[in-house]
This record gives sequence, structure tokens and C-alpha cells, in this order.
Amino acid sequence: MSSENDIKKIFNYKKLLIPVLIGLLASVALIVYQLNKTTFVEVSAGKGAFVWEDKNHDQLKQEEEYIANTTDSANYNTQTFTESLECIEWNYHSAMWLGIALLAVVIRDFGYIWRLRILSEKKISWRACFDVIMIWELASSIAPSAAGGSKVAMFIINREGINLGKSTALVMVTAFLDELFYILIVPIMFVALGTTEILPASFGAILKTNQFLLFSAAYVALVLLTIVLYFGIFKKPHVLKSMLSKVVFRFKFLKRFRRAAIRTGNEMIVASQELKEKPFSYYFQAFAASTLSWTARFMVVNFIMMAFLPNIDNVLIFCRQLILWVLMLVPVTPGASGISEFLFTGIMGDITQSGGLILIITLLWRFLSYYPYLFVGLIVLPGWIKRTSQKKETK
Repeated sequence: MSSENDIKKIFNYKKLLIPVLIGLLASVALIVYQLNKTTFVEVSAGKGAFVWEDKNHDQLKQEEEYIANTTDSANYNTQTFTESLECIEWNYHSAMWLGIALLAVVIRDFGYIWRLRILSEKKISWRACFDVIMIWELASSIAPSAAGGSKVAMFIINREGINLGKSTALVMVTAFLDELFYILIVPIMFVALGTTEILPASFGAILKTNQFLLFSAAYVALVLLTIVLYFGIFKKPHVLKSMLSKVVFRFKFLKRFRRAAIRTGNEMIVASQELKEKPFSYYFQAFAASTLSWTARFMVVNFIMMAFLPNIDNVLIFCRQLILWVLMLVPVTPGASGISEFLFTGIMGDITQSGGLILIITLLWRFLSYYPYLFVGLIVLPGWIKRTSQKKETK
């Protein structure tokens, strides 16, 4: 896996083109959808041509519920997609907040780099940490979102001089810290949100009625995963070794890797013992870096929206991203490309009545938080392969 040929197979150009093409198709589909959609926007009473009547009492504003009206109570007008685009204001205020959103992306990456530097006990240089994170993000961008780039990450770290067992343990620790942040932030944010509706009205009555049960199921699953990771890293690493050698690598097509898996399992047990002996400050700093990174990741959307909608409910937007993040784990497209755009518009679509604006916000979110890693990763990859090859030759 860690040879140059294997790495080039993982990051071949065909795999890189797939998420780009899917994302472009999704963007075109969203534009077509908005072009064919009739949008009603609220205006001052008496200045509109329609009123809204909730005929089926579901609190959903459906197109057939807007009734033509010329009285002083008329407070809705139709707006075309082109008109909604023309209403978007691009000025110093929007430029400032988009700049802050870009800064949040940088802070997100710095958090990941800082965490790897801490977890490797400074055995990986800052420059190497940057390379690893960019290639890790590249792997995540071209892998199905349910799988992510973690499977590749352990081999990337291994090429930086960390044995495969410890590399695997470090990747598991990063996953543990990510899940820990999530299971801690959810109750905090939901308490802060109070009685405000979490899911948008467009999700429908059934989903809204059962939103607590649906989200609780996903939350419990992540709690269980965190517990499994904790025991696998700190308590029962030999159980993971046993599962690798006796269950997973018993399959015929994986048998040839079984010996290497056993060796990796033994190294993991040693690494686990080392991790148990680390001081509290080691994990506190790593968790602080995780918190910085994940907070910055979520705030990118808040800052993009503040560029055009200065009066948004920031806590609501943050909470909806907690739901969005869980849903993005399900799609099987590379980096959730294509599906993410539709999920985003579905969850955030009621924040603004402007079809053009929600499309612009969606595209800005993906251009800032996803596509840069495809290009930066490609730039970093050749130099990293050459540098790590030289490192292996000098050993």
C-alpha cells in the first residue's frame, strides 16, 4: 500500500475527475431546479400580489397555497431565479465575511496539522504535518464519504517514519477525538438553541414529528462508535488484533495480508501501551486542536451566510450543520460530492426565500470546504512522494 505505485493508483486522475464531474452535474441540476421553481418572497403588506393560506394546516408554504390578491393584506410577490440573483448584494460587507470564511478554512486545517504534530510528539515536522493533512484530505475527497480517508491515512503517516501499528493507533485516536467533540457539542448546542425548530419545515410533518428519534438514533450510534474506539485504543487493543487476524483477514482474497496484519496488530498493542502512559496534557492539547478545527469547519457556513444575511440565527445554522454532518456520512459518492449540495439546500433552504441566494451560498460552501483539497493535494502529492521515498532510502 505504501509503495509509490500503490499510492499513484489511489490518487490517479480518473478518481480525481469523478467527484469534480459529479459536483459540476449537481451544480447544473440545482440551477435547473431553481430556474423551474416559482419562488414567492414576502414583501410589505399591500405591496404584494398574493397572500398565503395554509389550507392543509401543515405550516408548509406550498405553491398552490398562494392566492392572487390585490387588497392591502397582499404581502407576497413572485420572484424569478434571475431576479433573485440580481437582488444579491456584493459589497465590502460581503467581501469581508467571505474573507473571514476563507480564514476559517485555514484555521480548520491548522487545527488538524497542530493535532497531528501533538499526537506524533513532534516526530513529524510542521512541513510534513501539512503534507500529511493535505493528502489525507485529498484521500477523503475521492473516497466514498462513509469510508473517508482514514484507511489511507495510516499509510501516509507510516511513510513519515512512524511504524504502521502506531500510525494506525494515531488515526484511531484522531477518529476518537472527532467523535468525542461531536457527542459533547450536540447537547451543548441544542440546549443553547432552546425551543427553536431544528429541522426546516420543508422536511415534512413525519420527519419533524420524529426528528428527535431520528437524530437520537444517529447520535447513539456515534456514542457507541466512540466507546468502541476508546476500548480498542486504550483498553483492549488485543481484541482488535484478534478481529483483524481471525475475522477480517480470513477472507481468501485478504489472506496474503494476514501476516502483515498480525505484525501491525502487535505494533498497535505496543502503541496502545504507550498511549495509556501519556499525560492528560497530551490529550487535552489534541482535543483542543480538534475543537478548534471542527468549530472553524462549521463556522465557514455561518460566515458565508453572514456575508449576505447579517441577521441569521447563528446557533440554528451551527446546529443544522450537526445534522448535515451525520447525513453526509451516508452517501457513497466520492466525498459526498453531488449529494452534499442537495442535502445542504434541503436543510438550509428555508433560511432565505431567495432561490438564487441559497444556490450561491451552497456553491461557495463547496468551493471553500471541498474543492481546494483536490487541487492543493495534487500539488503537494508529487513532492511528498519524492521526499518520503528519499527518507526511506536513507534508513
